[in-house]
Order: sequence, then structure tokens, then C-alpha cells
Amino acid sequence: MAADVRLHTPTRSRPVEGRERVRAVFGGFTQVLADVEYKRVLAGAGDTRHSGSATSTSHAIFFSATVGEEAIDGVILLEVDTREEIRTVTVFVRPLPGLEAFAAAMKARLARTGRSTD
Repeated sequence: MAADVRLHTPTRSRPVEGRERVRAVFGGFTQVLADVEYKRVLAGAGDTRHSGSATSTSHAIFFSATVGEEAIDGVILLEVDTREEIRTVTVFVRPLPGLEAFAAAMKARLARTGRSTD
């Protein structure tokens, strides 16, 4: 991960910024998601675009999981720079009941660990 990585989640209007804060949030993901199954990975070989002055490649990871009693489907979109560092992570989750369960579980998890994404 790049030092200034940005994480866009479906539960916040602003991104989480910085390697340590993003790691803390991802650590929470592993604690609140159960039965994670990776469905498909799309590697963006040759799918490059300009992000500022650096060229980056996008990759998508499709997954399913449960949060409590709710099933979710999700996609993690990674933007990787030429140094092979993750610059941007965007997480999409559906359906709404699963997203609500995910948001509540993450809020509780971060509160218990004394971490905040704000």
C-alpha cells in the first residue's frame, strides 16, 4: 500500500486516508465478514489510465460474505501504480440490508478497538 492510500467505503462520504488508517479498517473487515468467498478477480493488465501524472492499473475482486444473518455481495476495486503500490481502494457492497449490517458491525468493531476512521 502506498503511504497516502485512499479507501472509499460505502459507509462514508469521505475516504479513509493513509496506510495505517486503511489497514485498521481492513482489519475490521476481516473481523466482521464471515464465509468470505472470492468469486472472480479481474486483473487489469493493459487496462491503464492516467491518475495525475502516474499511470495506474485497475483490478477488481468480486466476493460474497455474510455479516451476522445478512448475505452480501461485494467488489473491491484496486488502483495500483507503476511501483506496484495500491493507491486507491474502493469497496462496493449490496444489497442494502447487508450494507446496513456491515456498517453497524464496522462501527461497533472500530469503537471496541478505540480506532476511528474520522
